[in-house]
Amino acid sequence: MERTAQLLQKNQEIEAINDALESRVEQRTLELKQANESLVGANQELDMFIYRASHDIKGPVATLAGLCKVAALDVTEPKALEYINLLDRTCEKANQTLVRILGIYEIRNLEAEPQPVSLNGLIREIAGAAKAAAGYEKVKLHLESTATVTLLADPVLVRTILVNLIDNAFRFSKRRENSYVSVRLTQGPGGEVCIQVRDNGMGILPDLRSKLFTMFFRGTVNASGTGLGLYIAKIAAERLCGRIELQPYRPEETVFEAFLPPGLCLPDPSAANVHAAENAGMI
Repeated sequence: MERTAQLLQKNQEIEAINDALESRVEQRTLELKQANESLVGANQELDMFIYRASHDIKGPVATLAGLCKVAALDVTEPKALEYINLLDRTCEKANQTLVRILGIYEIRNLEAEPQPVSLNGLIREIAGAAKAAAGYEKVKLHLESTATVTLLADPVLVRTILVNLIDNAFRFSKRRENSYVSVRLTQGPGGEVCIQVRDNGMGILPDLRSKLFTMFFRGTVNASGTGLGLYIAKIAAERLCGRIELQPYRPEETVFEAFLPPGLCLPDPSAANVHAAENAGMI
């Protein structure tokens, strides 16, 4: 009888502990859900602020650029003309940054429209256009493919990834006789696609790897870009359930690899927004 009473008491104690644990888990789950909803809402508000601010600033920057061009037609004094041209180039850089920021907002909030995308042809088109840009005449372009690949994906997101990775490779090439940019397309047994972009430019030091995919980060003080290209490529890949990886450090060589699923995969845009904000260092 006493033994039965002891067992009953122990069972009651265990049930009380379980009830307390379950209550704590439910409370914690509710808190996490509320925190996540608050975070998503705050990030959406931040997105909208950035979009509106960038859009509103574009107008005055365009007006200033137009005034510079008009002034350049009337001014004949060399020093004044030099300042006007410098101001015009500064306006152009500011406009490029604003366009990139607006692009980030559009990628995060894009209503994806999956279509068959021929990767082989798209790579040839984008790499060829990058090669034809001014200043890259000495950079050799190598294209290699082990398969003919068609993805079911949003073409805007796929193009965004390729343009930014290939443009980055050309931008940081040394523009010398033996400089090259190589783009290699492969597809694994499971169908996963790998787009490898390699260049023998300046290379990326190991201590910079953790910052590489954050907003406005530039690997060198001489970088001429906006510091947004790799970040944009990364969030575009994530919208397709893919990823971008930087291969281990090699002196005077940089290798990026973009991995994409072969078929349709569209993650929750709100989750993508939170993850993108974390990568940007905003939260």
